[in-house]
Amino acid sequence: MARTFPGSMSSHTLWSGTLRWVACWLLGALLPGNVVVLAATPVASIPAVLFSGRPVAQTRARLDEAFKALAASDMFAGTVLIARRDEVLFAGAYGLASREYGISNQLDTKLNLASAGKMFTSVAIGTLIDRGLIKLTDPVGKYLDATWLDPAAAAQITLGNLLNHTSGIPDYFGPEFFGRSRALFKKLDDYKSLVAHLQPTAAPGTQWSYSNTNFLLLGAVIEKVTGKSYDTYIREAIFQPAGMTQSGALDLEEVNHHYAQGYLKVPPVAPPPGARAMQQDFRHTALEMAAAQAELAKRGFEWRNNIYMHVAKGESSGGAFSTVPDLLKFANALTSGRLLKPETLAEMTSPKPLSADYGYGFQLLDGGFGHTGGFPGISTCVVIYPDGYRLIVLSNVDGGSAVANAKLISLAESSRAP
Repeated sequence: MARTFPGSMSSHTLWSGTLRWVACWLLGALLPGNVVVLAATPVASIPAVLFSGRPVAQTRARLDEAFKALAASDMFAGTVLIARRDEVLFAGAYGLASREYGISNQLDTKLNLASAGKMFTSVAIGTLIDRGLIKLTDPVGKYLDATWLDPAAAAQITLGNLLNHTSGIPDYFGPEFFGRSRALFKKLDDYKSLVAHLQPTAAPGTQWSYSNTNFLLLGAVIEKVTGKSYDTYIREAIFQPAGMTQSGALDLEEVNHHYAQGYLKVPPVAPPPGARAMQQDFRHTALEMAAAQAELAKRGFEWRNNIYMHVAKGESSGGAFSTVPDLLKFANALTSGRLLKPETLAEMTSPKPLSADYGYGFQLLDGGFGHTGGFPGISTCVVIYPDGYRLIVLSNVDGGSAVANAKLISLAESSRAP
């Protein structure tokens, strides 16, 4: 089944083993360090392999050298954190937060999460389930009126359909959205004119299709049930209990401090041919996307600021800002039971009938769970592994998290080699 790639403006397909080798070769030809073809079946998490059998200080130095080389080659800018539960094994900041003013990224620089922010919406819905205020089987029409969605459709679509992208409602990202000023969209209600007329393209619960509209509607449900703004409830239910003091949606028309501007590359990377596919294999996809970025770097490109492409303020479908230390706090609070009941988290991070690699607002990635995010000038990845490791990459350049993950994969594979 063809699927839209989550959090991305490009489309991607899985490569064969031969093309994977080419991807590794391209990345290795451009950047220092050995790149080897990854094992067919991952037997351990990427962080576990990296930090097994070597002194931690040696691995840290190896990673720091690799990311400095990526930044020097204009392949990466942003922040990286690897931890095992609350023990930070590696953390680094690379490249520029502002190319105009020559300001470097720091570990506490706020970066845009794009669709990785959907995890916050999913957890917020989970808290309402835990409080007995809503059920996954509730129809959307129980909470939202015709100003949000056609009543006939709202009566058939459940909250579970929205969380799992099986509502059939198409994405609001389209000519109408991109033809308007992004400054018009700061509150959830501002999106009603983009969403209310949308009709399902498939019967609810019959087809998986990634759509940002689903999470806009979930944000509206949160506001209706709690009587609070989405931002206020996310802060009270997630950020405060987790100790996340540097996270939230920034109004980019206001004066904000210590955040990274996003930068895209022109010409952009052309998507590979074939059907649009979800990220069914985390490692293959990282290598594929990194190889495309490496090829672009060889051809040459120009930087562009994404300020006129992104909305002025993020909302429930994505666009919040955060830092790698804050996202580690989020991962640990989530897995420790401080945000959700264990059974609720398990339900949200388990495969569903129409999506073996997507639960309720969480992608199933590399044996763990989390979410990726992508937009011109934004590239993010959060993976929470069952062995306690956490991998967090935030980048303010096109394809940055894929490039970083591809490098981590190659380093892990070379560590595995005899």
